Amino acid sequence: MPHLSSALILWLPSLFWDNSHFNIFQDTYDQESKELIKTIKEEFRKEVPLLQDERLKSDYKKNLKFLLSMIKNDAFIDESVLQNFIDRIVERILKQNDIRHPPKFIFIAKNNSVNAYTVGLNCLVVNIGLLARVQNEDQLAFVLAHEMAHNELDHVKKSLAEIREIKDESRGRLSQEIEGRSLENTIITLQRMAYDFGRFKRENEIKADSLWYVYYKKSKYPGWGALTALSMLDSITYPKYPQGYSLLEPFHAKDYPLQSRWLKGRPRGYSMKKSHLLIFRVDSLQSHPVIPERLQLLVNRMDIADLSPSVQNDADEITLIAEFETVEAAYFMKKYDQCLHQALQQRSRYPEDPYLITMITKVLIELGEAKKYSELYRFVQSNTANYGEELTELNHFLHNITSRELLEVAYHFLKNPENFNEEVQSHHFFLWKLARLTDRKDLQKKLVKQYKVRFPDGAYIHKMY
Repeated sequence: MPHLSSALILWLPSLFWDNSHFNIFQDTYDQESKELIKTIKEEFRKEVPLLQDERLKSDYKKNLKFLLSMIKNDAFIDESVLQNFIDRIVERILKQNDIRHPPKFIFIAKNNSVNAYTVGLNCLVVNIGLLARVQNEDQLAFVLAHEMAHNELDHVKKSLAEIREIKDESRGRLSQEIEGRSLENTIITLQRMAYDFGRFKRENEIKADSLWYVYYKKSKYPGWGALTALSMLDSITYPKYPQGYSLLEPFHAKDYPLQSRWLKGRPRGYSMKKSHLLIFRVDSLQSHPVIPERLQLLVNRMDIADLSPSVQNDADEITLIAEFETVEAAYFMKKYDQCLHQALQQRSRYPEDPYLITMITKVLIELGEAKKYSELYRFVQSNTANYGEELTELNHFLHNITSRELLEVAYHFLKNPENFNEEVQSHHFFLWKLARLTDRKDLQKKLVKQYKVRFPDGAYIHKMY
């Protein structure tokens, strides 16, 4: 089994930071990936003539446009260690199974959500957030086999057609109800529409559940891996490395302690789920069947030998890279509360890592400036219905604190000797920026002089004044 080697530990600092800048992702696909873009377009040209419905062709074009926009906007990671890990699993499944529509493109998305999906065009997308949560190869094989089953069953094409049909039927009923000015019937129609969407998705998931198990079993992966993967997916609202009461402790300083009013809960309306709303008060809007039910169905199909814990294929190297990249992914997605939560979890494990200190400071500064102009909503969502307790607490903290207070928290956090690294240029730059934003003019001038002496050719020399 591959374990985290000493070579990897020595390599990590060069990946995560240097003296001039930080950039967690080694590379991404972009608009210069012309050969890749050309190949995807060729695949699209093969698929479209097989579609009979013109509107379905239009929907496929939208999927193509979405995929190409992801590539051109640096949303897919081009990282060989992670990609090889995924490719090896897919090749193993393909080798042991007769699959008519093998995936031709497998992308790693710069998205911190724990998810994987197929977009048609024989293309699978795996979020970096999923790679950060899996514990071993067996768990990822379960997810990939499931998505390959969706692709084999042509669920994207069928879903697009079914959704069109549901929309057309519901639109007709809805217009009649609105014209008749019957509020009660209008709500019932919306409920039916929501239920139809959910029902169709659940049916597809059940079909995929039946096929992925065949793929998984034939590929000689242990059933125990699938059970633990489902359990992992059932607990994604819980942090991988729980912090509990110490979550916000890094933001407590002797000269600027945490205030109780920053930690108060917000009104209940901010945590209400769709199922609490009148229109969506139906059985379930989840696209996947309830995970405990899926676990039971899986157990019923498994042999006794499969129910025993197996020797797992550890993926320490993969998850370590993915965990750090998930911090950057949440920042890229402009989910700053989630970015902070990920970074704080990693900091509890690597307290002196300069990249994490830089990222936490950078996010606090940007949020402080956003609050000043009433633009927090751009980076921190209001509704926390799908958040766990820790993330909800952090979300409330960011909503309750004022702009100036948040900048002060950032200042005291960075200047803490346990956090500030004299060798990291970004630490000097952000401390100077915080001195400017908090009106510490004398300190601001002092920091500029210190930086110029220490880094005469520094990356931030023209930004500091």
